[in-house]
Amino acid sequence: MRNDAYQSITSILNDPGEGPSSGAPWHTVLEAVGLAESQHAQHPPLAHAPSLPRVTLRDFAPYLSRIAEGYPELRRNTRRRSSARPDRTSVLSVDPDGGHNAKPPPAQEDRAAEPASIPEVFFSETFDLAEPDTFAAACGDAGDTPARHSALARLETWEAHVDEKLLREITLRSAALHAEVPGLQRVADAVGAAKEQTHALRGVLAGLGAGRAASIAGEITQLRKVQQRAREALELLEVLSDAQECAASLDLLIASGDHLGALSALESVSEALTAGNAARIHCLRYVRDSVSSSREQVCRLLCAELLSAVRALPEDIAAAAAADVEAGGGPPGDSGGGVQEEEGANEGGADSLRKDGSSPSPLATAGLWVRSLGPLVVAMQPCGELGRALGEWEAQSVADLKQAVWKVVENELRDAGLSSAGSQLVASLRALPHAAFVRMLHRVTRATMLVVEHEERTRGHAEAVLAAAGVASEELQDTQQAMAKALTALGGVACGRVSKLVSSRGPVHARVTLHEMQDVAAAVTALTSALTARGCSDGTSALDRVVVGQSRGWLEAYHERSLSQIIEVLDQEQWRPTEVAAAFQEGVDLLTSNTPPARETTSHAAGDEGMVEDTANGAHAASEQRAGEPAGAREGGGVAGGGLEVCGRRYAATVSLLMLVKALGGYREAPRALPGLDMEASHLMVALLKGFNSRACQLVLGAGAVQMAGLRFISVKHILVAEETMAAVGALRTPMSVEATCCLTPAQQQLALGGWRRIGEDIQLHRKELKAKLVGILSSKIAQLSNSMKSKQDQAAEQPAAGVADASAPSEYAVSVCRQISHVSRACIEVLGAECAAGVLALVARAAAEGATTGLTSVVRSGEGSDVGDEAGARRRDHVMSSEARAQRVRDARAILAELEALPLRQDHRLTCLQPLRMFARG
Repeated sequence: MRNDAYQSITSILNDPGEGPSSGAPWHTVLEAVGLAESQHAQHPPLAHAPSLPRVTLRDFAPYLSRIAEGYPELRRNTRRRSSARPDRTSVLSVDPDGGHNAKPPPAQEDRAAEPASIPEVFFSETFDLAEPDTFAAACGDAGDTPARHSALARLETWEAHVDEKLLREITLRSAALHAEVPGLQRVADAVGAAKEQTHALRGVLAGLGAGRAASIAGEITQLRKVQQRAREALELLEVLSDAQECAASLDLLIASGDHLGALSALESVSEALTAGNAARIHCLRYVRDSVSSSREQVCRLLCAELLSAVRALPEDIAAAAAADVEAGGGPPGDSGGGVQEEEGANEGGADSLRKDGSSPSPLATAGLWVRSLGPLVVAMQPCGELGRALGEWEAQSVADLKQAVWKVVENELRDAGLSSAGSQLVASLRALPHAAFVRMLHRVTRATMLVVEHEERTRGHAEAVLAAAGVASEELQDTQQAMAKALTALGGVACGRVSKLVSSRGPVHARVTLHEMQDVAAAVTALTSALTARGCSDGTSALDRVVVGQSRGWLEAYHERSLSQIIEVLDQEQWRPTEVAAAFQEGVDLLTSNTPPARETTSHAAGDEGMVEDTANGAHAASEQRAGEPAGAREGGGVAGGGLEVCGRRYAATVSLLMLVKALGGYREAPRALPGLDMEASHLMVALLKGFNSRACQLVLGAGAVQMAGLRFISVKHILVAEETMAAVGALRTPMSVEATCCLTPAQQQLALGGWRRIGEDIQLHRKELKAKLVGILSSKIAQLSNSMKSKQDQAAEQPAAGVADASAPSEYAVSVCRQISHVSRACIEVLGAECAAGVLALVARAAAEGATTGLTSVVRSGEGSDVGDEAGARRRDHVMSSEARAQRVRDARAILAELEALPLRQDHRLTCLQPLRMFARG
């Protein structure tokens, strides 16, 4: 107002006009500019609201006159036809109070009066009926009287409709104009009053001199400065008074624990010190520094209050984890309820505090956020202290989780009677029983998830409080990012601690059973899965690598144990068929199928070594019990005692084969129970088959095989059982190779299938060698009989002729050869079965036919090659070349051929294998 007065005075001095006389007093000038009250304030009366004149059709005469010559005729026609139709011009009716109401005309049946039917020419600004084209378009042909009357009627209708529309628009707009008239009148009155006051001020100033006016302006300026300084002094006094009051009450608020009130007081003082003129006062910097120091102290106290309210003690976390695991309420890592709803949190918040007043349990902080911590969050967020408080809470949560994990480990070791000292910790963990270690892993997982859930729940309620308080979305995103960072840090700490625990028991895990190792892997997987589901997967990959590494170590140790045990069993193998228990047949069925293996309900305390030893002892006992018993007949193509069925065929089972099946079952179950072992399991299965094949080949075919196997001799039956064992291994190889490589990548499959293909070729080669040795044994027996027959023939030639033997019976040589053939064939049928022994018997028949033919031929030719000058040689030649001797050889050949014909051979084998002996028997 003073600025306005100054400007008014200056303008009057610059342009003096009519106004008060120069002798007017000073207060009159102030009254004129509004700085003093006027005793007689006069205001001109407001004028009455004007009433607009009635609008009639005459007001539109200039517009209608544009019709020119056609207008008088149109008016005459209108008067002439007014009696035949309703009045269309009286569209306005006057109300009794002088107002106007627009009444629309009644609806017309003639569609020609509608706006869409009016030609565009009537709306043109250059409309003129004097123009022929316009008149023709409006009135039609002038020579046609009926058409002209019709055109005039249409023109009249159009005119009335246009008049009606125009008058309606004017009526509507006049109503708005009437509504604005009072306001315009008040503005006019105010302008008139201001004009009068201005003239009065100019009159007052005109009476003053130029020097007086300048002095007045200077005084006004000085008054303004004084007023400004007084205002600043007043503001300073208020700020200092607030600071003094805050300092007086700050200690009391802090002592009483009202940190929120202390922060609010400090914030108000700080805002006053940094706002307005106080920010430019240099002497207040000491006050600002003191307020900042006090604010920092109160913020630290608030952070401590927040942490003490939401912190879960490590002892409480460890105890809650142990209780949850013992109760068995759901899988590890599942709280059974997740984050509670806000309503439920409000209900349970009052009961969440402990009776002794200490920190609440990890699951009882939901209501606290809404009731007590909500105001803290809302107060700390605007001053920028909430982020620091949450950061300190994150560090505290990480430290509490480490302590909680250590409490769990310490409690387990104490319950097991082991020491948790630093130097003995690793030894104690290795000495901890497996069940206790797995339980410890579950408790660590549960403790971790309790802390994570506590973090999520508390920060979630903090976000809800901030959102309800109207905090910006950007700040809420910062809070969410801080929560994600905190959860990631907790996950990394938990995975690191579990990695150390699992790594410390590496040597122990290499000796446990598969199911025990699976328990460890399942406990670790429960932790990593729960953390990944919560979005804190940092560190889970490193923990997975530790588990995979220990799983590989277990598989390698299992391979070494299995291979050594199988070699030990092979060294004691008697190569006799043994009984097959149902468990081994189920193992073979699992190896040759794609169904997942069912986990055995055996005790985890029983190791693989014990199971293998029991299997070997039982198999050897069954083998010794069956030793000396006659071979039973096959049932359904199976061997005596049932045998071992592989891919639809039954094989004679040995103890070493059953041990191999048992070991291969462990290799098959390992990739399904432990992660990341598909390629290693395939590779070690091939290595186990290679070791089995190599050792069996050394025992049966190698030099000193009799001494190595502990047998008096290697019989045909031993070789047949060994060949049957290798055939069963070869039959197992194909389905095992398919299943072991189905989960590998294409590159890994190509590499793994190469190893399976090579071991298959080695097994086939071994089988061929065993069959060759079987044929060799028979051939050597026949050769020995041939040599024995020749020596006996020579002795008979040197001695006088004895009594004539039965000429129709075969010789002793033929009987011995037939006995050998019968022995070998019975062994083949007993071990292999009639259907499966055809191939081996074909080799036996070929070797026997060729050996017998060679032996008989060599006996005859040995007599022909004797010295003719010797008397004894002459006698031998006479004896050999006699017809009776030749006939005897033919009878021997026919007897051997009859024995071979009795074998279960295929027709093509009979024709090819027995052809040499058949030709000799024909003579």
